Amino acid sequence: EAAMLPAQALAPKPGDTVWDLCAAPGGKSLQLAEMVGGEGRVYAADLREQRVHLMKKEFARLSVNNIIVFQADATTALDWQAAAKPDRILLDVPCSGLGLIGSKPELKLAWNSRAVSAELVPLQKAILEQASGQLRSGGSMVYSTCTLNPAENQEQIRGFLARHPDYHLAAITGQLGAAGDKLQQLDPSLYAAMAEGMITLWPHRTHSEGFFVALLQKE
Repeated sequence: EAAMLPAQALAPKPGDTVWDLCAAPGGKSLQLAEMVGGEGRVYAADLREQRVHLMKKEFARLSVNNIIVFQADATTALDWQAAAKPDRILLDVPCSGLGLIGSKPELKLAWNSRAVSAELVPLQKAILEQASGQLRSGGSMVYSTCTLNPAENQEQIRGFLARHPDYHLAAITGQLGAAGDKLQQLDPSLYAAMAEGMITLWPHRTHSEGFFVALLQKE
C-alpha cells in the first residue's frame, strides 16, 4: 500500500527517536512504533484537538506505549521539542490529494490551482523549514504527499535543497524491500528515482494511489 511507503523509506532503527508530524489518523505512527521497538520513541503531533484525541484513544486501545501524542502546529516551534532531538522525522504534509482522484473523483472538481499555490505550497514549505532545524546531524527526514502536483512535490524539495546546503537526497533503493521490487517491476523508471531519493507513484503504472516520497539526509 502506497501509504506505508513513507515510514518504510524513513527506515528508523530500533531505539531511534522519531517525530511524526501531521500524524493523524496515526497509521504511520503505529508503523514507526513497531520499527523503533520498546527502546525507541515516536512523537506524534497533529494540529487538530479531535484528531489528537482519537489517536490517543486508538493507541491506548492497542496498548502501544512507545508513542507520545501531542497537539501541535508543525509550522511553529514545537513546545515538546526539548524532549529529544529526533534521529528521523516523517512529514506526511497536507496536500491537494490529486493522487487519490481514482477513488475520490470529487477532488478533481474541488481542484483550485490558485488556492494550492497561495495556501498549501507555503504551508508545506513552513513545515519543512521548521522540522529541518530540529533534526540532529546525520539524521534523515521523509517528505511525502498523496498528490501528483510538481509544485507540491519535486519543486518543493528542490527549493528546500537550494536553501539548505546541509541537506541532500538519499537513495531509497534498499528500504522498501519486496514492495520496492514490485513497484520497480510495474514501473521501471522507479529504479533511477529510488536511487536518486525522490519517487512518484503514477496510478496508471503502479496500480496504486498516486504518491510522492522524498528522503532527505542532514549532514
